[in-house]
Amino acid sequence: MKVQTLAGQLLFSTVRIEASGPNKGSVGTGFVFAYESDPEDVEPVYFLVTNKHVIEDAEEGSFVFIENDGNQNPLLGQGIKVPVRRFKDVWYGHPDPDVDIAVSPIRSLINIRVKDGDPATIGDRTFVAPIRSSHIPTPSKIEQNYDAIEEVFFIGYPDGLYDEENLTPIVRRGITATPLQIDYEGKPTFLIDASVFPGSSGSPVFAGTSAVRADRNGNLVLVASRLAFLGVIAECLEIQETGQVEWKPIPTGKKNKKVPTYTTSQALNLGIVYKSHTVLETVEDYLQKYGASQRP
Repeated sequence: MKVQTLAGQLLFSTVRIEASGPNKGSVGTGFVFAYESDPEDVEPVYFLVTNKHVIEDAEEGSFVFIENDGNQNPLLGQGIKVPVRRFKDVWYGHPDPDVDIAVSPIRSLINIRVKDGDPATIGDRTFVAPIRSSHIPTPSKIEQNYDAIEEVFFIGYPDGLYDEENLTPIVRRGITATPLQIDYEGKPTFLIDASVFPGSSGSPVFAGTSAVRADRNGNLVLVASRLAFLGVIAECLEIQETGQVEWKPIPTGKKNKKVPTYTTSQALNLGIVYKSHTVLETVEDYLQKYGASQRP
């Protein structure tokens, strides 16, 4: 498969996170983020990004990178699984404990060799298309270029699902349910109206548009593409309904006096998204404390 469009590249920005602790296991989404600093000729610093709750109390974890064919094309279905011990300790959370964003520098990770004596590192052998800090719209651009209701799409592993044959994630779409210009409930979040399920936690959310024109032969040609990284899904909203179970008399005429109840959960098709600037804040706070190297 050749990746020739911006949309195609986004399929290779995410990783499926599996984490396990003493009391539970979890599956979530992470993605590779390239922090681009000034001046522009400085190499970006690469991080994995997810939610704090995905890796909370995780003693072990892993994720899979898709291999490349040596010519910077992905080899679908061929992946390298990277296990990480003391998983929760390699992550750094947003300084505000209520902001559900965590990052992990991957410089040391991508320099690991898959096998002893192998000259190629994980970074050499894998195909990754990171989301870049330049994809984050400034507040002024959001104010000028985005309406109160916008179409969005997000990429990840809802309910742990993915294409097991090709190792690619699932893409879903929806609309903003609250305006991007305001903070929902006073927090750095907004809502999306979309089918968000467990496993989608950590999924990057985008707004994107493309412009096409017809060439002299009548073929449509992509002439412009706009991509904005808007935020990271953290929660799905559900409503719980409680009902009463009716007991009917048995043939003897006796009746159970207990009144049992049942509770069901119904998805509201709403997701909470932490705005993308919270990822920047977490990365910059990390770099200020530890620099570009792995934290001790």
